[in-house]
Amino acid sequence: MISFSLKRSPTGWRARSANDAGAQQHKHRNQHQNQPLFQLCANRRLILRGEGGTTWTSDLVAMPPSLRYFAGGDRSIRGYAYREVGPRTPAPDKYALGAKNLVIGSAEYEHYFNGGPWGAAVFVDTGSAFDNTIDLHTGVGFGVRWKSPVGPVRVDIAHGLNNPDSQFQLYLNIGADL
Repeated sequence: MISFSLKRSPTGWRARSANDAGAQQHKHRNQHQNQPLFQLCANRRLILRGEGGTTWTSDLVAMPPSLRYFAGGDRSIRGYAYREVGPRTPAPDKYALGAKNLVIGSAEYEHYFNGGPWGAAVFVDTGSAFDNTIDLHTGVGFGVRWKSPVGPVRVDIAHGLNNPDSQFQLYLNIGADL
């Protein structure tokens, strides 16, 4: 795995890339994530995130779940529950199976009030975990930000747009994104 980042910088770029090959399971897996941060002025920034991955395998079900792709949740597509987006077992169970491919994109705007520790954010996330045909799911929301003495605290509320009857999701994150 290759990883680099610019920490404690109002403007920066973080990228992660992983490549894994396993002969025993006839698989090859690539995953890439990019997250540029743009400081718009002293109290505002734009955070973009893109993530994609694919697995070439002859038998996805034989692969451990830790090597499959899942989508949904606070580090993925906000507005959907953890691992809610992607292939599932038939009803009534509907367990998340994981997928061969992953595509996720996110845009977030943060504004801190009067240069202080309190701020707000609005965001949109979209993406999917899929095998053959992509089925994009989009979530939108807003959040409260606090630059605490021990690190950032983020509280987000989001709603998935693909199902109007879906529940709102609440997310709490403490500490820097790693």
